Order: sequence, then structure tokens, then C-alpha cells
Amino acid sequence: QLDHHGALPRALDPKTNPVCLIESVPSLTRHRFHKKRLVLVLSMVRHFAEELRARGFTVFHYQLDQPESAELCEAGEEACLRDFVARSGIARLRAMEAAEYDAQMLLLSVVAGMETPIEVIQNDQFLIHRETFSDWFDSIPDPSMESFYRKRRRETGMLMQEDQPLGGRWNFDGDNRVPPTGNMPIPGSLVFEPDSITRRVIETVERRFPDHFGDTEEFSLPVTREQVLAWLAEFLSQRLRLFGMYQDAMLAKSNRMYHSFLSPYLNHGLLRSAEVLKAVEEAYQNGDAPLNSTEGFIRQVLGWREYLHGFYWMKMPEYREINFFDCHRSIPQLMKDGDTNLKCLKCVIDQSRRDAYAHHIQRLMVIGNFALLIGVEPKAMVRWMMEMYIDAAEWAAVPNVMGMTLYADGGEVGSKPYAASAHYIDKMSDYCHGCHYRERKRVGEKACPLNYLYWNFVGVHQDQLKGNPRMQTAIQMYRHKSPAERKLIETSSQQFLEQLDATGTDRRLKKPARAAR
Repeated sequence: QLDHHGALPRALDPKTNPVCLIESVPSLTRHRFHKKRLVLVLSMVRHFAEELRARGFTVFHYQLDQPESAELCEAGEEACLRDFVARSGIARLRAMEAAEYDAQMLLLSVVAGMETPIEVIQNDQFLIHRETFSDWFDSIPDPSMESFYRKRRRETGMLMQEDQPLGGRWNFDGDNRVPPTGNMPIPGSLVFEPDSITRRVIETVERRFPDHFGDTEEFSLPVTREQVLAWLAEFLSQRLRLFGMYQDAMLAKSNRMYHSFLSPYLNHGLLRSAEVLKAVEEAYQNGDAPLNSTEGFIRQVLGWREYLHGFYWMKMPEYREINFFDCHRSIPQLMKDGDTNLKCLKCVIDQSRRDAYAHHIQRLMVIGNFALLIGVEPKAMVRWMMEMYIDAAEWAAVPNVMGMTLYADGGEVGSKPYAASAHYIDKMSDYCHGCHYRERKRVGEKACPLNYLYWNFVGVHQDQLKGNPRMQTAIQMYRHKSPAERKLIETSSQQFLEQLDATGTDRRLKKPARAAR
């Protein structure tokens, strides 16, 4: 909501409407958020407060490290709002709808407990409101993301020629799965040295949240609107051209590659979806980006981002409780500290711990795939995602985990479980080179655990997935394996999971049992 041109700021007059900004400790500690995420959020809020003051607003900013407001910040939003009303003398409050369910419930609770009337303004951080999405979803027989995306392309005219998509295709996914090469030129990211505001925030985060994930070292992300616009411009000029073909690729040396890293700024309002989409489309029109890259990015924002937000609000709060495969394994220690012989997993977790960032394929096909194959409890996985990533928002994390990563909704969002063996990792990354395990070995000593865990997953859940047309080939391949191989897959998986549960890591894994003669 840090948007000078959003619905809430547009409703305010600097001369007569004071603004209240709250650094709520209960909200900041709802999860053990990564320290870099806390630095980013607090620094953006504090810079936004200064920008509001420069525009003539009176700002009541409740900062958690200021003696006069620290106790109120500890108490939370309602205590700060009551103090704001008493000190400012206002007769009515205005607030914007929250983007997440729990935050909205908190807002409604505060409204109910306050004597001062509160006007709740419709959230305009998304291109269509959640009620509009719900009406559309209930009105057609196929409310899939693809149907939604095509509808929005037609309504906005983006990448359209009359009523047909440019290039004759609605998507270019087939062109956007190119494996990486060893000599790919990865541009370096812009560096924004922390100013006095950000340096103070870093000190506060290290002091107040010592047990949270990660650290604050080398924090250099944009924290103001001006800086974020430069960040966007750098993506358009340096990354968008190759984004499409390599958006599924993964490299040990880079967790960003050609991805935009714009999601935290869209989530907090420093960028608006419409302006980003317009800039990307203009890059194509000016000849600076190919159609496959342009469409691939527009699909993520106009399609997935908007679809998941609307779907989340339709299904909450029950949706975050579902568990199609009835999985209950807790997050193993190796997913917290990267202590594993699986090079792919170690690379992504180490980068995530360092940067609070991994691109979407690393999250889905490395972290998520591993969690799916070992049977992590969906709610635990949502919490892990929320704590680890700088751009994690519950409206995105819940449907991504429940619907895509862990297939916990049984197919409401994703068309199949995104389970994969080492073959996919080897094809789409350089992780397997130099790994402790052998990516082509299915069973036996030094076999990659992803191989036998994948086939074990297929075998264990074949009855639940037998009606899924996209899983038929895998199920038939599993059933055609010899009884001895299936037994070895089961035994190897059991040993791996027992070791994982006992020690939290796969290191010093026992040699797998021999196949029965």
C-alpha cells in the first residue's frame, strides 16, 4: 500500500487528513520472516513516510525503535490506531482492504472494537477486484487460469491484434524451456547502498529479531519509488530479452538470472501492475524484446498473479487446511540450513538463506519437488515459504503451495503434481555436475534420492492419481517395473526418510538394501 497514487492516498487531502503508519511487532513476528525481508519492508515504509511529509502530509509514524512508540508497536495495530485518533483528533478513519485474509480479519476486528467510524476503501493493488473475479469464476464451466488469462488479454488488448493473439498463439511455453548453457552472460544486479534510514533499520532488525531466518549482510535492494523505477528499467534493458527462453533454467552461480525480481515491489505498491505490463509491452513494440519473452512475463502478471489472488479469496480460510495426500512430515533441518549432499537443494537453500530469494522454478521444481516427494505437511510448507522469501505473500503462497507445489488441493489449481526425478533437474540446470549423487542412477549406491523418491511417490499415490490423464504414463511405467525394482525403490525411500527424520539430513545415508534375488 506504499503507493502515492493508490485508492487510499487519492482519497486524502494533505491539508486536512493526517496519515497513520504502524510498524506492528505482532505482524512482523507472525512468522519468523527473513531478516532481509524485514529490512526491506521497514525501510520502504520509513522512506514512504518521508515522501508523504514532503508532500505536505502530517504523518503519525509508529516506529518500533522509537521510545515514544515502541510500547504501542509491541501492542499492535489497534493500540496504535487508538493513540492516533486521540492525538490527531480526527472523527473518522479511512483504511484500504487488506490483500490477505488474516490482515483483513484483523482490520474488521479493529473496526468492530473502535468507537471511531472507519471507512474501508476497496483495494486497488490488483487489476480486477476479488469480487469481480469470483463472479467470473462462478459464471463459466471452465474457470481455469488459461481461460482467465485469455479473457484478460482480450479485455486489455495486450499483445492482441483485433480479437486474436499476436503471433497466432496465446502462449509460448514451448519456446520458453531452453536449458542453460555454461557461458550464459548473466547481468549483475544494480546496487543501492543503504542510506541512513536503511542503516538504522538494519541495526534495529539485527537487535530486535535475532532469531529470524537469514541475515542483513550486503543488503542493497531498492527501497524507494525512484530506485524501484531504475530496477524496472534495468530489467527491461538487460534481462527481458532472454527472460522467456531461459525462465525455467537454473544455474548454481545465479538465483536471479533473467528474472525481474519485481514481485516485492508490486506486493507493497511501489510499482503498479498496469505500469509494469505497459512497459514490458512497449519494450516488445520498440523491438527491444521478443514476443516469447514479452508474453511469458505478461502471463505471470496479468494471468497468474491476478488469478491466484482472486482464487485465494474465493477459497479462504478453508483452503489453507486441505491436505489431499494426507502428508504430515515436518520441515527437515536440511531445508533450513542447506546441510545436504543434494547439490541442487543445497544451492537453492543457501541462496535463499543469503538473499531471501529464489526464482519460481527453483521454488517449484527444487524446493517444492523435494517437499512433495518426502511428504511435507502443506501448512508447514506455506509457513516455510512465508519465512524464507522476501516477496512471499499469503495470497500467493497458499494457492502456490496448495495448488501447485504440493498438489494439496487435488487439482483445483494445477493439472498434475509437479513431481520430478533427477532427469528434469539435470536437463534444466547445472546442479548435477559435481553432485555427491549420480543423477542417472535410479537405485543403488550413489543413486540420486530424487529418482527413487519420485517412483516411490508415484507408487504410493497411484490410486489417488489414476484418474489424472497427465499421470497415466508415469503410473504405467511404475507398474511395468519388476517386483524387485519396486521393492528396492520402496526400501531405498524408507531408509532415506528414516535418516531424514532421525538426523534432519541425508548425509551419512546408509547404503541402500540389495534387490531381492
